Parts: sequence; C-alpha cells; structure tokens
Amino acid sequence: MLFFLPIKHNMTMQFGSDEASEPTALKVIGAALIGTAFLFAGWSGAMQGGSYQAGQRIGQLLAIFLILLLVSWLFTRNSAPATRAYGRIVVGVLLWLVGGVNFNADSTEKKIGQAFLRDAIAMNAVHTKKFQALNERVSSADLASVLTPANVTTQAGIAKGREQVAQIKTLIAARDALIRKNFDDIRTLVGNLPAGPTKSGAEPMVAKRRTETLHAFDNLSKTQLAHLDVVGQILNWCAAQDGKLRNQDGQLRYTSREQFTEMQAWLDKLTVAEAAANKAFETANQLERTAEARSEKSLKRANELLK
Repeated sequence: MLFFLPIKHNMTMQFGSDEASEPTALKVIGAALIGTAFLFAGWSGAMQGGSYQAGQRIGQLLAIFLILLLVSWLFTRNSAPATRAYGRIVVGVLLWLVGGVNFNADSTEKKIGQAFLRDAIAMNAVHTKKFQALNERVSSADLASVLTPANVTTQAGIAKGREQVAQIKTLIAARDALIRKNFDDIRTLVGNLPAGPTKSGAEPMVAKRRTETLHAFDNLSKTQLAHLDVVGQILNWCAAQDGKLRNQDGQLRYTSREQFTEMQAWLDKLTVAEAAANKAFETANQLERTAEARSEKSLKRANELLK
C-alpha cells in the first residue's frame, strides 16, 4: 500500500496541472471573441435595418457559429486542452470576420438603397406631374357639347365634334404611352442596380404595380375609346341625315318616326358605352388613390431611411 500511494498522488496532481494550465485564459479570450461577435452582429444589424435585420444577422451568425464549432471540435477533440482553446479562439476570429464582411455589405447596400430611393423619388415626382396634367386634360375634355342639338344639325357643328373626338383619342393614346414610359424608366432604374436586397426587393414590387396599373388603364382606354366611337358613329349618322334633323329651341326635331327610332337606338348604345367608361374610370381612379396613399407612406419611410 505504501508503494502505490505516491504513484496515485503523482498521477492526480499531474492531471490537475494540465486542466488548470494556461488554456483557462485562452478559453476566456475565445468566449469573449465569440460573445462580442454576436453583440457586434446585433448592433450593426440594428444600425442598418432595425430590429428585424439585427435578428436576421444574429440568426445567420448563429448558424455559422454552430458549423464552425462542430468543425473545431472534430479537429481538436483528441488534442491537448490548449489546442482546443485555440480552436475556440479561431472560431471567434472567424465570426468577427464574418460580422465585418456582413457589416461592410450592409453599409454598401444601405448606400445603394439610399441612392435608389433618391432617384426613384425624383423620377416619381416628374412622372406624377406629367401624368396628372395629361390625365386632367382627358378627364376635362368637353365631350358633352359634341352631341348638342345645335352641333349635330349643322355640318360645321358635326365637323367640330369630330375634331373634338379625335383630340380626345389623341390624349388617351398619349396617356397610355406615358404610363408605359414611366414604368419603362422605373424598370431601367431598377435594372441598373447591382445584385442585392435593394434590387431583389424592388423588381417584384415594380412588376406588380405595372401589371395592376396597365390592366386598369388599358381597360379605361378601351372603354373610353369605345364610347368615343359611338359618339363618332352618331355624328356620322347625323351628317347622313342631310338637313332632315332640326334644332328647335335646343330640342331635336325629327322628320319621321323611323328617324326618331334610329336616333334612340344610337342614344341607348351611347348610354351603355358611357356607363362602361365611367365604371372603368372609377376603377382606375381608385387605383390611383390607393397608389397615392401608398406613395405617401413609402415617401415617409424613405425620408427616414435617407436621414
């Protein structure tokens, strides 16, 4: 028994000496690097994009940390304590490198996003001004005076009515072309962005707005042009009456029951076409009101991001 006691004592002391050696300080360094890397990821994410991006950055870093920790354990599990401690330090350094790369990428993307917002706001202001001016001209066109008894009973009045119809059709075509040009300009602006979150977020939004807007205004133009076609057909019919329609104290006077019946049929078609155009106008107008409200909210958010 006396022979074995010193041997047992020496083995115990030697084992304890390995565990309590310098790696304890190295473990603290590794833990500090890892912990501060996560703090930096959360802080940098919050500075760039708020709490959502802070959580996203921490989550991404956590996934990388688990992978690195597994790799470190596989390589050092049979090594001395000092080697395992150095492995954790390497993990911490790598996490800091990942955090730095993400921070730099976030900073660059924020600058790209801010530049895009400035350009988009300026472009939208110009486009909105042009569109509102042109759309106002279409909406305020004096179509009601075209089919007055005073106009449809004279060749001069009919010619003036035809000219007004042609002018309104020209305005509608210009409005359609302007809408498409506006979206082409916006798509070009987005297309010139470098690949990244700003571009990937803007592309589907622009595509959705383009689809919605073109659908509404294509339908509006279609119904408005159909309405104008009926007006033009009525003018043609009136011109073919060759003086058999008369204006008497602001009322149309017919020379036959057949003439009266034909005119009423044209007016019925006009009523249906006008109702369809008014319905399409209300749909497009509602879309514009929604877009304006959305733009105001987006502009407020954009101004916050540009600070």
